[in-house]
Amino acid sequence: MPSKEDTPTPLAQVEASTQETSTSLSLDSNSPQEQVPPRVEVFNSSCMIYTPSWEVYEESSLEEVSRLLVEALALSKSRKERFGKSLSSTCVADADAMFKHIAQIGDLYYHLNKAQEYHISQILALEAKLKKSKEAKEKNFQAMCVASKHNQENLQEITKLKKENQEFQTSHKNEVNEIQASRKSEVKKLCVLHKEELNPWKS
Repeated sequence: MPSKEDTPTPLAQVEASTQETSTSLSLDSNSPQEQVPPRVEVFNSSCMIYTPSWEVYEESSLEEVSRLLVEALALSKSRKERFGKSLSSTCVADADAMFKHIAQIGDLYYHLNKAQEYHISQILALEAKLKKSKEAKEKNFQAMCVASKHNQENLQEITKLKKENQEFQTSHKNEVNEIQASRKSEVKKLCVLHKEELNPWKS
């Protein structure tokens, strides 16, 4: 047999009791004003916290939202203990909504951590790729420096050979000119001598 305390309170009695309690709270200036938990809306990866007047308070971090949800649950429990069974259904609804938001925030934390792990892995992969690319560029640069040095040495060698060739050609030309002049002089002497031998009576 259910006890008297376990008997559900009729809806009309709940509404009347709620209205009476609210009126007595508003009339009694000495009684502390009841705090109402903030409303929380979850949009994808951000959470919007609303005041009881349904105006946007601020966009907060997940840590701040979790803290406010814990406070809201504490307020709901204290309100249930304070006003009794007349507000038990409201407290249960608030608690269910808060636990639902906590579950949603837990899912957000999970997905954010997975996304963070994925992005970290992508960043590490890019860093490794950039490191390999940098090492390859350094090797190519060193090879280019060696090739440039060899080209400079080859250019110097070519310049040296051109200079030697120029000097050789100049020297050879001078020798050829001297030989040609000497031969011309000998030919001229031979011609004069031969002419005298052909005409001895002219002497």
